[in-house]
Amino acid sequence: MASQLHWPNKYFFYPLGNTPAISLTRDIPPRLPASFLLLGCGDPRNVLYTVLCDRQVSRKLDFTCCDWDLGVLARNALQLSLILDDGPQDLLWNIFYHTYLDQDSKDLLVSQCRRLIALAKTPQTWRASSYFGVIRFSTDHTLAEVCRFWQSYVDMYELPDVRYEALTTKFRVHCQTVVEENSGIMFSRGAGPMGPRAAETMTAVFKQFWKSGVSAGTSTSKATFLNPTFIYSRGEEATSLHYGQCPITPFHLAPAFDGGKSSPTVAQVVRLAKDQFATWCTAFRVASAGEHAPVVRLIWGDALAVSSSLRAFAETGRSEPGFLYAQWSAKPIRFDSLDYAKGDAPTTFDVIDTSNLNDHLGLLNLLIVAEPLLASCHSVLYTEALTAAAGTDAEEYALKLLRTDFPTLALLLNLCPADYLSGFTTRSNVDEVVFLNTFRDEFGDNRQFQQGLTWRRPTSGDMLSGHSLAVFDDRQFASLFYALYRELFDRNELGPIGERMLKNPREVLKNTQETQYTRETFSLLVKVICDKHRLDANRRTQTLQAFLKLLHDSFNPMSTAGLHMQELYMHLFRLGLCAVDIFHIESPRIGRFASWDHVPDLARVILVVPRAKLKVFENTGKTGNANPFDTLAAAAASTPPVHGLLLTKSNINVFASIHVVFGTATPTGNPTRPGLTIREDPRGWLGEDPLLVSFIVSTKHLTILNKPEDVAVAFAVRMTSITAFLSPKLGQALVVHQAPLMDGTQVHVLPVTSSVDPTAGQHHYPTHSSTSSRSPPPQSCPNLGTSSVFVQLNEESDRVKKLVGRVSVDERNAKLAFQTAGANPIISQSSPCTVRISLAGRTQDVLFPYPVVVHNHKLRIARKSCYVEVVLALSGGLQRDGMAICRFPVVHSQSQGSTYPWNVHRVNLSDLPRIDIPKPSAPLVSWLRPHVSLAMSAREMSLRERSGNDVLMFIKDTIHALFSHVAGAEQNTPHRVFQLLDESSQNFSDTVLFVDSLRHDLGSATVVCHAYVLPLTRELAPRIHNALMRAPEGRGIMNIKIYPGEGEVWKRLFPAFAERCRTWEHTANCEYVAVGRIPLSTEKAQDPLCSCGRGKDVEGSMMLTRPALRELAPHVTRIAISPIFSVSYLEPLRDFSSLSSMTEKVIAGKCGRCSRTSGKDSGNLKTCSKCHVMKYCSAECQRADWKSHKLLCQLVWSKE
Repeated sequence: MASQLHWPNKYFFYPLGNTPAISLTRDIPPRLPASFLLLGCGDPRNVLYTVLCDRQVSRKLDFTCCDWDLGVLARNALQLSLILDDGPQDLLWNIFYHTYLDQDSKDLLVSQCRRLIALAKTPQTWRASSYFGVIRFSTDHTLAEVCRFWQSYVDMYELPDVRYEALTTKFRVHCQTVVEENSGIMFSRGAGPMGPRAAETMTAVFKQFWKSGVSAGTSTSKATFLNPTFIYSRGEEATSLHYGQCPITPFHLAPAFDGGKSSPTVAQVVRLAKDQFATWCTAFRVASAGEHAPVVRLIWGDALAVSSSLRAFAETGRSEPGFLYAQWSAKPIRFDSLDYAKGDAPTTFDVIDTSNLNDHLGLLNLLIVAEPLLASCHSVLYTEALTAAAGTDAEEYALKLLRTDFPTLALLLNLCPADYLSGFTTRSNVDEVVFLNTFRDEFGDNRQFQQGLTWRRPTSGDMLSGHSLAVFDDRQFASLFYALYRELFDRNELGPIGERMLKNPREVLKNTQETQYTRETFSLLVKVICDKHRLDANRRTQTLQAFLKLLHDSFNPMSTAGLHMQELYMHLFRLGLCAVDIFHIESPRIGRFASWDHVPDLARVILVVPRAKLKVFENTGKTGNANPFDTLAAAAASTPPVHGLLLTKSNINVFASIHVVFGTATPTGNPTRPGLTIREDPRGWLGEDPLLVSFIVSTKHLTILNKPEDVAVAFAVRMTSITAFLSPKLGQALVVHQAPLMDGTQVHVLPVTSSVDPTAGQHHYPTHSSTSSRSPPPQSCPNLGTSSVFVQLNEESDRVKKLVGRVSVDERNAKLAFQTAGANPIISQSSPCTVRISLAGRTQDVLFPYPVVVHNHKLRIARKSCYVEVVLALSGGLQRDGMAICRFPVVHSQSQGSTYPWNVHRVNLSDLPRIDIPKPSAPLVSWLRPHVSLAMSAREMSLRERSGNDVLMFIKDTIHALFSHVAGAEQNTPHRVFQLLDESSQNFSDTVLFVDSLRHDLGSATVVCHAYVLPLTRELAPRIHNALMRAPEGRGIMNIKIYPGEGEVWKRLFPAFAERCRTWEHTANCEYVAVGRIPLSTEKAQDPLCSCGRGKDVEGSMMLTRPALRELAPHVTRIAISPIFSVSYLEPLRDFSSLSSMTEKVIAGKCGRCSRTSGKDSGNLKTCSKCHVMKYCSAECQRADWKSHKLLCQLVWSKE
């Protein structure tokens, strides 16, 4: 396995989602069939919610759900089957969300499991069942193992009384421990902008769940039966349920907290969650009975192994690609399902979601296996981190995640986060950022929060650009590979770790999972890059030889890097990248290979580790000290990284890519062609069989470089600053067990072929046979000549700094003018990735593989050689040009016939809950204005105060004003009709907005205005003038002043806001297609929108219910306006240094100065009239507190 194995002293079971449900179709074209790969899928909340959000769209949805805990998949299949059967809704809730069941729920659980067991007797019987149309299993092994879990659910209730009571007691003690150790306040991500308000209620629900095993509104006296679906998992029975699990976490709770003076009760919040669950179930059941029933394919396995198997199957067609399901299993993945044989099951995907596996497997490992599975340039990859708060420096954040920066990785892998390129996001985590910056952990550091990344092809948002790749020469590749290698592994050297321990020991302890990467990770990354850039065998060898020379030249004899070199050489050879000199020598038939008829270059060694030797891992993570530092150190020590070793008299060689399983190994075959049969211990951790530890080595190491009798094979703990405490027990190399290579009872040796290793499941992808040269395929154009794009590295040669576009001047007239008349080229930017070079009346578009910055370009002119080069900086983050010149792209795909917004997520407006606008509006304004104001970063706030010029800041300011007026923030008077007024152009206005309602955007933790836009063109304005004057019905049209140049940006934004919520189809005569441009125009008094959506989706809206607006309804287009948020890892949101005590008082309902809970006049606390958040008992306290309250008040600004 490419990911570093950590010894799992403690395993946590996540049967319930730990983040709110999201729609997986939010960033892909509407209406087209879509396939999804959910890695680390967890519960089916995202499947159910996606089907709900897509219920008005007739298309096929195909979900492949992978999880390495069979307990999760068994629960999911059980739940989906009950939904399809239309079982009693309350009982479904109980079975899936309660740890204790009443009699009826228990009876339904048992009867359903027995029914499923009968239907799953064989793959054929399951295929013949009524469930097969929706619930499928990618492998027969997954079906058999899920069936085994269903049987365990039934069997639990038939255990002897003593055994059942012991199980119940064990679980009860576990729950009591969780309650005692989790006394803090919880943030509710599901409440979105009301997360801080919901914290107290969320905490109460959490405590009730862990104390009683049921949610509010359920009788605890009747719920007396243990729910087996929370008891059995891949971990220890009854004690593995994660301490953060809560039944309402997957649901969207914002509607319960969005109005009124008093918070809802716990019972009301749980009722809302139950109602949402019922809605999800109904939508799934209805869709499953329709023409395009969703398909949910379940597959057990490690995310990296399953992804690699899918790619290998797609490339080779072999149903058994050669990967094992996971660590602790000896079973190879085999796609037995007929769906795969017939090609009906997807092997590439429109959407890949990786949950928060980033925290457990490492982001690079995920990108390596997921990138090749993206089906098209429109596909998206979601990654997510839940462990540590992001920084506010993009390069630092990227370096922590990727060991390089985003542009360099994008040019190597052709993937980049869309919010990094755009400089904004429409999904919010700002309220969580504020909350977690005020309630810090025991060290005073930020607590974990949810940071998601949406990865896209960097050119996919540019309609003018192609999908070419930049050219790297061999030395550039080698330099970047060297820099990546050093970033991946140097930080794990004991020297640097020791220095960091002295400076910040807490940070080192919190980041012990930095040991997620191995030399196999690096080798696979290089392989993917070489494949993507079509390097032929010769170039791969030259590049890797140059890389190895850099590595050797910088070798430090005091470091541990040399211990890993043999593993690095092996992986580079195994993947067909490079063979060092020793691999050109044939291995002799000596030692363990004496009787073999042929000695391959690679072999797998399997070490038998007695169970008794594993006792060293017991109690490694326990501490009797309540000190948080010691607790953190103990947690790190409880899951130490482990690896294999080859030991000789003078050397130690480390092999981190190991596979482990409990079982017995029986030699098969014959002395000339040995084989091995592994019988996995069915009881696993509870069994008695030894641990089999295996890894691949070069046979040269066992024959040529060392005498076979001098070699020992070992299983050891990796030396870190935390695991060093084991050295008195295990010795300096931390060896758990070792045995001589020649000991055939403790060490087995198997040949590894060049194609598939059946024991390890290490598939070798075929090397591209492309004969690519050092130059890319030229981009031909008859106007000037041919063009190509090269990279330019920085001085350290560890990052891509610039892109160089070269155009050869071949056209006869242009060439003459260029060489003899001295004509100079003119450079302009046509789109984010397209630069136009104009020369002598001719033009040439250079298509770059990444958005570029043109305003400070450098021009190189070679008149004799007759070419022009333009050197450009890379865009991204907060830079000018690049995506900033087309910040809200709407992409039209001619091949797919689809149009969709690229960086503004889609919503189904009709399903989003309305937000009531009360009178007075203070309860609404008190949370809405702070939320919308947080769209601005600290930099933008400062710019606004200084009247700075930033178009995105202008847009955010106007959106805040719009939401404030709709909510009635000014004089408690809500407004619905607005015009955007440009004072710099003599109060010119060509845009009228009609806001039908405010709505919760549940899946994105924010709000939207359900609105309609009326562009006032020169032709239309005179015809509808009278009707427009009647529209406000006596209130007048509210003018929202916009900044100079802002009107043009709104015209670019309206198509994205319209596309994100449309239910209509573009017609064959769509102006977007005819003109070849979106928007159609950004000029004043011109319409930016096509006519396809005019007058659509107005049923039931204010456009028809208000008589004065009916005449205008045929001319409007529906849009969904939402805040546009800054990106938390790009720039700071605010200075939170003094917010903690203030926020605690707000949540507790206390005076911000003296902490009284009521006014000095015995009445209620008075709310600050400016921010509508902080409360005071008197005017005296408010004045006295102003100096400290000013910061918080400024968070909640309003537009004058």
